Amino acid sequence: MKRLPSWRIALRWLFFTISLLVAIYLSQQIGTSSSALSERITEIVKKILEQLGIKGLKTRVIHEYCRNYAHVIVHLVLAFFGYRAFAASIPKFKPALVISLILFLGIAFFDEYIQQGVPGRAFETTDLLRNISGISIGTLLSILLTRIPTTEYS
Repeated sequence: MKRLPSWRIALRWLFFTISLLVAIYLSQQIGTSSSALSERITEIVKKILEQLGIKGLKTRVIHEYCRNYAHVIVHLVLAFFGYRAFAASIPKFKPALVISLILFLGIAFFDEYIQQGVPGRAFETTDLLRNISGISIGTLLSILLTRIPTTEYS
């Protein structure tokens, strides 16, 4: 596989950096702000489900799913863009995978760790496991997408 143009590599790092900043922003929100954000997202999800013909779900249930799966989604996106950046910058598969996974797992742990000092938030093992699930899925999707043959660059 030939190397990507430098602007494409830079773009991958930009997407990773933005997703990392979003993850950090969401982690440091105080409990009331985090809850208010997830309530707004819950209302949007509920409206979408109702438009799809899925009615009668309790808002509380949707809210719990949104709060729980937000961890998975945030870390899935982070790992997806992160692995794409590492894969473009490190030519060999195993070093790119190992370095990126070590970094992503560190971010997942740090994500929960910093919440100990945020009012209304706490380190939760189940959230850490959700973060790791997102990392696993995002990395796998990114690997699969990276392995699909595309236009060759010189």
